[in-house]
Amino acid sequence: MSIALYDTAIIDKIKKWVAKPGLTILNPEESRRFFTQLIDEQNDKPIQLPAVALSRGRDIGITIPAKRPLTYRGKVFNATDKAADHLDAIPITLNYQIDIYTRYDAEALEYFRSLIFQIVNYPTITIELPYRDCNMKRDAFMTLVTPASDNSDIPERLVPGQFTRMTIRFTLEDAYIYAYQTDYIPKISPIGIYLDENFNNSVHHIGDSCQLDTNIDITKK
Repeated sequence: MSIALYDTAIIDKIKKWVAKPGLTILNPEESRRFFTQLIDEQNDKPIQLPAVALSRGRDIGITIPAKRPLTYRGKVFNATDKAADHLDAIPITLNYQIDIYTRYDAEALEYFRSLIFQIVNYPTITIELPYRDCNMKRDAFMTLVTPASDNSDIPERLVPGQFTRMTIRFTLEDAYIYAYQTDYIPKISPIGIYLDENFNNSVHHIGDSCQLDTNIDITKK
């Protein structure tokens, strides 16, 4: 769940940074079907550009692959005498790629310039955890991976000369996967012990429906 939250937060930032009339912005799920969708929808008509596609690498780095207090004790909130909410976390690193598709090289370079400046100067990605009423916001940080590339000549290009493709890669540091749970606190009724004057060897438990006989000799003083 939390990984999808990062996807959405990054897409929202890209839209704020470079959104222009006619620009298509695709999330990771849409990016996987990018070329297929365009061909099917347009019946082999020229692709409508520009487009910016965000994709997430299939490998997810587990920063701390061992048990830690954060992984099982986490943060406690909404605690009462009956229950407490726990938010456990494991740090991860996510790998992303932004592909810029334009008709002309100069246009691709302009989007490229804008995105590089934004990522360098404003690298913070904030997600809001949707678990019950925790209302917690967590930050992660984009770090550019060099070099950026002009991938216009790769085999994925449908027709030579059809478009220019610039690729920007970055990692998302300080990201987490989360586990949310509510722990209910068992209530223990107080138990008292008293001596029945009529039975030397009987122990009566207050609040218990039964009487237990023991072999211990208990006498009244």
